[in-house]
Amino acid sequence: MPNFDVEPSPRRAQLLEARMRQQLRDSLEILVDCFPLADFPEAAALARFLAGLDQGHIPTAIDFGRYYKLASNALNADAVAARQTLTGFAPEAAGPLPLFTCWSDPPASALQIMATDRFGPVAQLFHAVDAPNFERFCHRFAEGMHFLEGCWPEMACEVSALVKHVLVATGAPSATEHFDGGSHYQLWGLLILNPAFHHTPLAMAEVLVHEASHMLLFGLTTDEPMVLNDDGVLYKSPLRQDPRPMDGLYHAAYVSARMALTMHKIAANRSLKPELCRDARRMRDDDLANFESGAAIVRQHAKFSPTGHSIFARAEEAMAALKAEIAA
Repeated sequence: MPNFDVEPSPRRAQLLEARMRQQLRDSLEILVDCFPLADFPEAAALARFLAGLDQGHIPTAIDFGRYYKLASNALNADAVAARQTLTGFAPEAAGPLPLFTCWSDPPASALQIMATDRFGPVAQLFHAVDAPNFERFCHRFAEGMHFLEGCWPEMACEVSALVKHVLVATGAPSATEHFDGGSHYQLWGLLILNPAFHHTPLAMAEVLVHEASHMLLFGLTTDEPMVLNDDGVLYKSPLRQDPRPMDGLYHAAYVSARMALTMHKIAANRSLKPELCRDARRMRDDDLANFESGAAIVRQHAKFSPTGHSIFARAEEAMAALKAEIAA
C-alpha cells in the first residue's frame, strides 16, 4: 500500500525519485522504437542516453521535459521536430545542473528554454532576474531551508529529496498577474520561484513546502489521476479569481493542508521568538481556512479515483486532527 500520509516522509520521497527515473527510462525505451535508425539517425543519441541511464546517469528536469516533447512529436507525426528533440538527448552534451539557474533575457540556459517550451503561455509571466537579486535570493533560499531543517527536519529532507533544480524568475513590473512560485509535472524536480516574494525564512519555508507538495502529488499520481473530472469543466476557486478545473482545486487543497501542518510545527517550536511563532500561527490558520474552503468544493464535485480518494481522505483526517489539537 503506498504511503499517502500528509506528514513528510524522506524515504517516500527518495522512492518516488527513483521510481520517476525508472519510469522515464522505461517510457523512453518504448518510445525509441518509434524512430528506427534507418529513418532517424538522430535516434542514436537517445540510445546513448538510455545506455547512460543504465550506467547511473541521473536525469534532470530537462530530460523529463524532453521526453514529453518527444512523445508529443511522435503523436503528432512531426518528423522534423522529432529529429531536433532526439538530437538533444546526446548524453555527451549533458551534465549535472546546478541547484540554482537564473532566468535571463535572452534565454541563456537549456533549462530555461525547456521550461519556456513546457509551460507554454504561462512562461510569459517569467522575466529576467539581475545578478544581485539572484545572489540574494539564493542566500535567502539557503536560510529558509536551514530554518525548515531546524523546525521540521523530516519535511526539510523530503523537500531536498524532491527539489533538484530551482529556476529563479521574476515578473514584469507592468504585469497584472503575478506568480510567487510554480512547478510542472513534465519537469520533474524543478521549481520556479520569484525573488520578489519570500523575504523571510518563514515565508521561504512555506513556499518550499507549497511547491514541493505539488511535486509530491505529481509523483504519487503517475499511474492514476487524482480525479476523473473533465478538465474542461471549471469550478469557482476560493484561492484564485479565475475558475479552475477540479485537478487544480484538489492540488490547492492538498497543498494548503501540508502548509498548515508545517506552520503548526513551526509555531510550536519554543526556541523561536514569540513574534515569529505568532506569524506562523496566523499563516497556519490561513492555510487551514484555505484547505477547508477548497476541500468543501472538492468533496462536493470531485469524481475521485481510488488513489485520489485515499490521498484526500488522509489530508482530511490530518486537518481534523490539527483542528482538534488547536482547540485543545
